[in-house]
Amino acid sequence: PNKSNLLKQKRLQKKFKYRPLISIITPVYNPDEKWLRSCIESVINQTYDNWELCLADDCSTKPYVKKVLNEYSKKDKRIKVIFRSKNGHICKSSNSALKIASGEYIGLLDHDDLLLPNSLYEVASVINKNPDVDFIYSDEDKLSEDEATSLEPYFKPDWSIDKLFGFMYVGHLSIYKKSIIKIVSGFSIGTQGAQDYDLLLKSIPYIKLAIHIPKILYRWRKHQQSTSTTLKAKPYAMEAGKKVLESRLSNYIDGKFKVNNLNIGYYILSNFSVDKKSIDVFLCLKNIKQIPKDLKNKLGNKVNSYNFFSSINQLNIQLKKSNATYLL
Repeated sequence: PNKSNLLKQKRLQKKFKYRPLISIITPVYNPDEKWLRSCIESVINQTYDNWELCLADDCSTKPYVKKVLNEYSKKDKRIKVIFRSKNGHICKSSNSALKIASGEYIGLLDHDDLLLPNSLYEVASVINKNPDVDFIYSDEDKLSEDEATSLEPYFKPDWSIDKLFGFMYVGHLSIYKKSIIKIVSGFSIGTQGAQDYDLLLKSIPYIKLAIHIPKILYRWRKHQQSTSTTLKAKPYAMEAGKKVLESRLSNYIDGKFKVNNLNIGYYILSNFSVDKKSIDVFLCLKNIKQIPKDLKNKLGNKVNSYNFFSSINQLNIQLKKSNATYLL
């Protein structure tokens, strides 16, 4: 949005019927000083002003980190800082930030990335229109290391659990209702590299309404230590993603299965165990007049029944009558 629109947002947000406090949590460990300042400034520059930034320093060894964090916490009372006495990696650090968060909603921000100035305004606007929303996410792009260029826009699909079981397509910006974060006990220790993926996977049962904002609200910085540039920067991340997916999928899938890591950010499932006569298959007569041989050969004795339908009403009646374990 241009400057005029941003000024308009500042006026409009004060008239929101509901002005939720949004807590942005940011684990911090030895970021470049310039990047850290840019990150914090991006929150301060939000057109929506009812936020708090919860920074958890994970025992950084670079002396300027503490100085910068103290400087900003004194400058703006909405900025909270906790200094951990021992390095515990990103999961423990993120949980430390959660402990000082008092907002109704929790947003995730990495210590070297940026929020666009309208990010939280858009989030608060969605919450006002959909007060029961549990999870919100947006599109994103990337920022060149010198901050001169925004590039590689990522326009995401709407909420899809099936897609989430294939890769962490949601990414940034992610906003959770705090009550859900409490239920799942925050970040799971030992999932570093895939901690955000794990958090979302274990939150799925409690997300009744998820909303995608089709706007770029988050800027992911490209640099050599980040997977924004290359997956080789954190080779452990792909394997960590596989482990958390296997762990969480056991809550949704009956039978044996295996998660295969393609090492390009995607996972596929195989060895799915299905019992005999456990599948009811529904085929649309408009497209198919008889049972395809390939389908029959692949499913074999797993099929309980084949059903043809010519209308949605007819399909709904058939679905209600079905007592199969799986529907295809």
